[in-house]
Amino acid sequence: MDIIFDFYNTLAEVRTDEQRDETWSPVVRFYRDRGMAASAGHVRRLYGEFWRRRLDRLKAEGRFAYPELDGTLVFKDIALVYGGALGDGEAAEVYRVMRDASIVTLRAFDGAAELLEKLRTRGARLFLLSNAQSAFTRGEIDRCGFSDAFDGMLLSSECGVRKPDPEFFRMLFGKYGIDGKTAVMVGDEEINDVGGAAAVGIRSVWAKGGAAAHAAEILELTEKMRKIKAVIFDMDGTLLDTLDDLAAAVNHALGKLGRDALPRERVRRFVGNGVKKLVERALFYTERGTADGDGVPEMFDECLALFEAYYKAHSENTRLYDGIEEMLDALRERGIKTAVVTNKFDEGAQILKAKLLPNVDCVVGTTDAIRPKPATDGVERALGIIGVNAADAVFVGDGETDIATARNAGLPVVAVTWGFRDREVLECLKPDCMIDSPDGLLPALEEEGLA
Repeated sequence: MDIIFDFYNTLAEVRTDEQRDETWSPVVRFYRDRGMAASAGHVRRLYGEFWRRRLDRLKAEGRFAYPELDGTLVFKDIALVYGGALGDGEAAEVYRVMRDASIVTLRAFDGAAELLEKLRTRGARLFLLSNAQSAFTRGEIDRCGFSDAFDGMLLSSECGVRKPDPEFFRMLFGKYGIDGKTAVMVGDEEINDVGGAAAVGIRSVWAKGGAAAHAAEILELTEKMRKIKAVIFDMDGTLLDTLDDLAAAVNHALGKLGRDALPRERVRRFVGNGVKKLVERALFYTERGTADGDGVPEMFDECLALFEAYYKAHSENTRLYDGIEEMLDALRERGIKTAVVTNKFDEGAQILKAKLLPNVDCVVGTTDAIRPKPATDGVERALGIIGVNAADAVFVGDGETDIATARNAGLPVVAVTWGFRDREVLECLKPDCMIDSPDGLLPALEEEGLA
């Protein structure tokens, strides 16, 4: 998402007075120091006259509907009247002298920097597009504390065109790769900022009185426009139907230890918090008739080793749920990256990736360094691998652990009803939305304004 700001009276309050004598006295001194017999009233009149002449000439050329003048040229014209000449640097210097003397107020609006920081943390790129003179504007941006605030900027005097001309906007888009579909213009002028945005076909916020005064509106609009760059999926019960192989591995281990086998549906209730928790619940249940218990159940290490050895060698019944492959293809066609974060041990997760999920960008399982969900280690690792900020991702899963993981990581969460938890259980957990089939994911994201 790209947010384009005007500067003057949008991010910074500015008031100037170019009619008072104090504005022109230092300009006169500047010329006199260089041997030119200037006077305040005369220089002021020449400034207005030469500005109009040059601007009329640009309009007559017809290159832009709203041409802009480089004001340093006017000060060069004034020097010629007095029999002198100014170089580029001197012309810019005297323009700054005049500007500094004309300023009545120049300050950043309260809350403007904080607004920019909030937008930045949401993954937005920030740009400046201002009807302004380069001779002094960059310095005033620095003085107001915005020197490092923007990913790029264009000033009208550098481009020969000004807002509301759509060509000025298009120059910014082309230089910085801005997509108008996800861009917002924020400015205090109805014609130049709001009208210019409408002319080029982008959204806008009329920030009369300054952007900070409209922070809630800006943040709400940008939240609605935020498009995701990645979907992070749970594996078991979300992408893959692994229940038959998990039940077979559990019952193999239990059988080796002389315990009774568990029905498939009972195993389904135990899945969702990782292999260790699955084995623990199975042992407690076959010993006590309940999956809950304190401490480590008897024969846990032996049972876990038997489970893992069997499960690594047997995944013949694991399959993609119907519609998953098509769903992943649809996301890829939109340019949305995909990742999987699972509580499976990482070695087994990578085997399943190679076999069934070769086009997923990455799969992260548990290791000594990656704690199981709902810890956010796996999410953070996956986002780092695919190069996406948390603000630009959504989590999709089938159980309470997935919803808790998404909440802990600050991601929106979509719950799927075809996995290991019943709809009633999921509804109580209040995910952001729920879907009943894989082909419902993209429509759900679009309805939420995320795709």
